[in-house]
Amino acid sequence: VAGPNGIYFIMTDARGERSFIYRRAGSAAAQLSPADIDAGWLAQARAVLLSGITQAISSTAQAAVAAAAQVRGPLMCHDPNVRPALWSLRGGIGAARAAFEEVAPRMNWLMPSYPADC
Repeated sequence: VAGPNGIYFIMTDARGERSFIYRRAGSAAAQLSPADIDAGWLAQARAVLLSGITQAISSTAQAAVAAAAQVRGPLMCHDPNVRPALWSLRGGIGAARAAFEEVAPRMNWLMPSYPADC
């Protein structure tokens, strides 16, 4: 997919608490679409990890995650990685819930991030 890579910085304070800076607007990941999902290639994988961050960054990326979740064969894992601030741009926590429910039936493993920002 054409476009720049996203970039993420993670900082920890003296107590080990994390803070993040992201640049993902207009990134290649935000431009993913179902047309970018090669079901045959994914079906050969032993496991596929899908991310709620990808679902949150654009409607086409959300559709790409949904398409990947439908591939039969690999172990499917999902990290919802709910970020309310990111979802606020796309319909809020209700939209995040709907995106999760779209892929949840096909997941073998749920791998939620901790601590959650919800």
